[in-house]
Amino acid sequence: MSFGLEFLPEPAVWQEIGGATVLCRPALLRFGDLGRRLDVPLGAWHEEEYELQWREGIGCVVLSAQSSCLVVSALEPAWFPLRALDGARVAMQDRSVGMPGDLDDLYARAAATSDGPPAATVTKAELVAWLEREL
Repeated sequence: MSFGLEFLPEPAVWQEIGGATVLCRPALLRFGDLGRRLDVPLGAWHEEEYELQWREGIGCVVLSAQSSCLVVSALEPAWFPLRALDGARVAMQDRSVGMPGDLDDLYARAAATSDGPPAATVTKAELVAWLEREL
């Protein structure tokens, strides 16, 4: 499968983010040829909130939205913008970092950052398979 996003079965670690020490949980994102190990900060959001947003973000672009995103930090905030390319493929741009308050209108902000060159692409079928596995 060329798409996956999950927390890893490793202990959380403390990291400095924006001048604060924050507990972060390791995660792995695979999107086509792109693989990213992430340290997802906990505090502003818990693991369950990230997982819910990941399912919602994938579901939006699979069903009909032209753009969506995968939030990987509610603290900074940071996300990976998604864009529907055609009826069968979805592109992901590399990580975008916003300003506090950007998560209030997350999908509008993601749409504004989703028109750059794709870092990787996957099929909608691969995203649907991941959603079915996660439910």
